[in-house]
Amino acid sequence: MENKIENVMFFLIKSLFCESSLLPEPLSEEELLALYALSKKHDVAHLVGMALERQGLLPKESEVAKKFQKQQMIAMLRQERLDFELTQIRRVFEETGIRFLPLKGAVLRSLYPVPWLRTSCDIDVLVDESNLDICVTLLCEQLGYTAEQERNYHDISLYAPSGVHLELHFNILEHMAQLDGELSRVWEFATPICDGAFEHRLTNEYLLFHTVAHMAYHFRHGGCGIRPLLDLFLMREKLTIDEAVLRSHLSACSLEAFYESAVTLSQVWFGDAEPTELSDAMQEFLLSGGVYGSLENRVSVAQGAQGGKKKYLLRRIFLPYDDLCLQYPILKKHKLLTPICEVRRWFRILFGGRARRSMREIRLSASLSEERLDRTSELIGRLGLS
Repeated sequence: MENKIENVMFFLIKSLFCESSLLPEPLSEEELLALYALSKKHDVAHLVGMALERQGLLPKESEVAKKFQKQQMIAMLRQERLDFELTQIRRVFEETGIRFLPLKGAVLRSLYPVPWLRTSCDIDVLVDESNLDICVTLLCEQLGYTAEQERNYHDISLYAPSGVHLELHFNILEHMAQLDGELSRVWEFATPICDGAFEHRLTNEYLLFHTVAHMAYHFRHGGCGIRPLLDLFLMREKLTIDEAVLRSHLSACSLEAFYESAVTLSQVWFGDAEPTELSDAMQEFLLSGGVYGSLENRVSVAQGAQGGKKKYLLRRIFLPYDDLCLQYPILKKHKLLTPICEVRRWFRILFGGRARRSMREIRLSASLSEERLDRTSELIGRLGLS
């Protein structure tokens, strides 16, 4: 039944965005519950529920109908909260004269029939690194945001009084050498939305490229879910794209193979393309990973990249210097502190609530079959992400 439910899920999502025939037969209660579980796992239950309602396939007042309706209400509420906070952020930055660039869902939801169909768990906004501290101060003082003390390699997290999460980026790098050269050029392809505005938007080509690069990053770390493939499909359907310019961005990152394969899979899911052996392998990998990928996928990819189980385990125990710098930026100026930071990291794992997850990762690493590792390594290699 699993394959049938997967096919039904993609058929229903497709029906919201293009002309599509009705399902040939109603679904049983067991099938509807399985469909709900699968679509919720991938954060598309609100899409599937809307499609089921349009096709008259949800029994009224049934428990499964209530489940789908709840996900639609959650998506609507989430969207209202994100929109309100983004409007407030826009006002503060425009009044203060700070250049900023909304990213990801804040931009892409305009491609959807109604904005709440494109869910997001947070707001992503890019500012100049030189303005980062003043931006944090403004948001905290004027909007009541609270900021985390530590920042990672490309953003700092802030939280609105409503609980909405803002990732305030000072770059869009992914800590992948393959991608970061072209991603570092983001402001070259951003222009004001109108004369005198401080809000910027990306060219269509760079917007699509960034979506693919971010998708590749998540794919390389265990999976990216369904939503980026739908974003890709809608961008190609609705935006005017200069293919030569797009190809120049992709070529700079050696992403052509991944892009072509992602396009094919998006057409299989939401268009009229026939599946291929490679698209089937990608689908299996993505559907096993959920929205943000799975630990099993991430470990299997990492083991292949690092040369086997022993080398992977050593790298997890003794984190490489470049990766350790992401957690402790002070190392960039004081490399001699590396052993101290490594030990501090161990204590954070052991006594910071992460020991159980780490033990699960070690057990999982030891249990993965060679056949699974070979299959994943082959997929990553064929996609040009090794």
